[in-house]
Amino acid sequence: ILSDVLVATAAKHADPLAVFPCCHSRKRKVLESVASPYAKKEYHKILSHRGSMPDLVDRLDTVRMVALENAGFDVEEFF
Repeated sequence: ILSDVLVATAAKHADPLAVFPCCHSRKRKVLESVASPYAKKEYHKILSHRGSMPDLVDRLDTVRMVALENAGFDVEEFF
């Protein structure tokens, strides 16, 4: 959740950031005040999914990266 708040805040204010997300989960958290329309739609899909979601990490990280790209950031993913 903290990563999502940081991404949304950086996108809103055009502040650079580096994120090292961990502990991905589908905890229900209202991000209405900070999430982009794209992120809200994707989070809804993730939170509404029933059962196991083996690709949860990839889906959450993709939402975060696309949200930043949509806000005009250059995004790089490192492993």
